[in-house]
Amino acid sequence: CGEVQQKHLKEVIQTAMITFFLGNYVDKGMYSLETICLLMALKVKYPNQIHLLRGNHEDPGINSAFGFSDECGNRLMEDVERPDSAFSAINRLFEWLPLAAVIKNKILCVHGGIGSMLNSISEIEVLQRPLTIIHEKPNEQQQLLIDILW
Repeated sequence: CGEVQQKHLKEVIQTAMITFFLGNYVDKGMYSLETICLLMALKVKYPNQIHLLRGNHEDPGINSAFGFSDECGNRLMEDVERPDSAFSAINRLFEWLPLAAVIKNKILCVHGGIGSMLNSISEIEVLQRPLTIIHEKPNEQQQLLIDILW
C-alpha cells in the first residue's frame, strides 16, 4: 500500500466504502511520508471506514534497510536515532497496528500468511501490544508474528 492510488482513495471517501489496507505503507516509493501521513489522517477522519493492518515493512529494521529512515532523515532533517524523531514515532505507531481482520466471520485479512504456527484466530487476538519483531531465533509467539507479516 505504499503505492496507494489516489483515484482509489477518492472512491473510498466518496462512497463511504469500508477499506482494509494490508500493510507496507512506507519505503515502497518516493512518497512514504506522504502516504503514511495521509493514511493516518484518513483513519482519524473515517475511523469506521479505514482499517490499517501491519505488514512486514512496518518494522524499523526492514523499513530502514529499504530507505524510510533515509527519507525521514533527509526530508525532515532529523536524527532518526532520536526517540522523538518522526521515524521513531511512526515505527512506534506500527507496533500497535492490528495484525489481522476478519470480515463477516468468513474472510481473514493478513499481510503475509498464516504459516504453520497459527491454529486459531484467538492466537492472534491474545498477542499483547506493542509488538516488536525479533528476527533472530524467534520464540513461538515471534514465529507466529513473522508468519503473519511475511
